[in-house]
Amino acid sequence: MKRAVAVLLASAVLGLGLAYAQTTSKNVVIKAQIPSQEGLSVAISRIDKNNNWHTADEIFFNSLHYNTDYGIFLSDDYYAVDVGVLSNAVDWTLSYTATSVVGPNNYKLDKHINVTFVKQISDSEAQELTKVTYGDALGPLSFNKADLQGGWLRIYYGIATGDQQTDAPGAAPITTDVPAGLYSGTITITLTTR
Repeated sequence: MKRAVAVLLASAVLGLGLAYAQTTSKNVVIKAQIPSQEGLSVAISRIDKNNNWHTADEIFFNSLHYNTDYGIFLSDDYYAVDVGVLSNAVDWTLSYTATSVVGPNNYKLDKHINVTFVKQISDSEAQELTKVTYGDALGPLSFNKADLQGGWLRIYYGIATGDQQTDAPGAAPITTDVPAGLYSGTITITLTTR
């Protein structure tokens, strides 16, 4: 019996000790403010007939030559415009617009230039998004973050060759019907974040 009383007393003492134990908590708030980051980079490259890449400041097909076999003007070069987006926005859109490439007598070279938009994944891997004539690329065209996820936008520009396998639908080569002279237009690429 003494043993039973001792066990009861020990249990009561332990129970009383637990009943009076207190726990105190404090919450500590942790925060970080990340500023928005927006940046748009554009790099132009001229690609020669040997597939060598050269830095350029503009797209200038100044090396057109007349091919007497086909009766058309051709270029040994084509151009690539790489568009990089540096943004931590939840979503963003690249918008593309252009003005016609206009020359003497208001003649437009729009149907004589191929424009190919690609998602460039690496230096050697790309996914074609669309291939059109410059006139069909006057825009607005747009590409969002999801369209370019895992890569960047590259736009190729080249003079139409008359080859239906490589030219954009509706593209036409430059013949002697096109007036001689300097032609000029403007491309605008805009980054909009949300």
